[in-house]
Amino acid sequence: MSSSFTVIIPARLNSTRLPGKLLLPIEGKSMLRHVVDRVLMSDAKHVYVAVDDKQLAETVVGTQATPIMTSNDHSSGTDRIVEVLRTLNADANDIVVNVQGDEPLIPPSVVNQAAQLLIDRPSLGVASLYSEISYPEEVFDPNVVKVVLNSDSNAMYFSRAPIPWDRETFMEGEPTEVASHWRRHLGIYAYRVWALQEFASWSPSRLEQIECLEQLRFLENGISIVLSEVVESVSIGVDTPQDLARVREVLARRNN
Repeated sequence: MSSSFTVIIPARLNSTRLPGKLLLPIEGKSMLRHVVDRVLMSDAKHVYVAVDDKQLAETVVGTQATPIMTSNDHSSGTDRIVEVLRTLNADANDIVVNVQGDEPLIPPSVVNQAAQLLIDRPSLGVASLYSEISYPEEVFDPNVVKVVLNSDSNAMYFSRAPIPWDRETFMEGEPTEVASHWRRHLGIYAYRVWALQEFASWSPSRLEQIECLEQLRFLENGISIVLSEVVESVSIGVDTPQDLARVREVLARRNN
C-alpha cells in the first residue's frame, strides 16, 4: 500500500457571502495562492487545483501545483474533486486530501495528518480531523459542526446541534464552561478514491439534506469516517469580510 498522497483544492470563483473571494488579495497574493503555497509545504506528491474559471487557474501559474478546469455546474467541492479524479484516471486505493480554497492559514502538518490516518488504516476510505470546542457559545452555534466518536475514533454522527446533549448541564441553562466531550469537526478530509467514487454514485441522503452536511452521506451508506484531534491549530475558513480582515491581520503580523 502506497504511503504517498495527492492534494486536490476545489476552487470555485463565485461565492455567495463573499463574491470572488479566492482572488481577493492578502499580503500581495490571492487567497487561493496562499492556500496553494501552504499545501505545497506538505508531503503531498502532487497538488491539483480544481478550478471553474481561467482567473483561478492563472493564480496558480508559477507554482508546482497543476490547475485542472472543471465544470461550473457542480453543487459541491467533493463533486469537483471526483471530476478531477476521473480526468487523472486515479487508482481506487490512492489517497486524496481535500483542502478548501478559502483556508489561507492551513498548516501543512494538518494536511499530512489527515493523509496519515488513511495510510495507517488501509481498510478505511475516509478520514478527517476535529478540535476541542473552546467557547461555550460554539456548542449552540449551528455554523460549528459537532461530531461524536465511538471507541475506535470513528464518527457516530455529525450535527449542527449541540451533541452530545448534556442533559444535566443544559437543565441549568447554557453552559459557562466547555467539556471535552464537545468536539468541533474541521472541514479537511482524506479519501481513498474508491470511497469518493461510491459517494458520487449515491443520491444525497436524508440526514445529509436535513443537516446540510454531505459527510452524513458516507455514514448513512455504511462508510466509516475515522477522526483524530488536530495536531496544530487550524484557523477558520474565510466566508465573510470579517474573516478576511482577521486573516489579513494575521499574515501582516507574520510578515513584519
